[in-house]
Amino acid sequence: MESSAVEDEPLTLWYRQPAKDWMREALPVGNGKVGAMVFGGVSRERLTLNEKSLWDGGPGELEGYDGGNVPGGAQQLERIRQLIREGQFDKAMAEGNRHLTGYGAGYGAYQVLGDLILDFEHNGGKA
Repeated sequence: MESSAVEDEPLTLWYRQPAKDWMREALPVGNGKVGAMVFGGVSRERLTLNEKSLWDGGPGELEGYDGGNVPGGAQQLERIRQLIREGQFDKAMAEGNRHLTGYGAGYGAYQVLGDLILDFEHNGGKA
């Protein structure tokens, strides 16, 4: 079987420093029920944890709440994808919020479960 270029590429993310801002720099991990934002520290790692039942707000909180569904929003998906391909990330975010998420419609937000701090002792790579 012939290998593809994707299989030959290492699956590695490399950063020069740990994340400082969880929203813009930390990396999300999770399974849809439990998640965390990984900051990438070496001697000290911070994981900001979340569990899906920790929620603020929700359906029925505001009059006219429709579950975050925007009528006709799905028709805008390809245009938003094109903006992403073109590197117009701010515009894609704004259009996605406008057409796909019902952003600002009062559907609530996940809340932080807490931070897990892991301290590691390192010996410079020696066993």
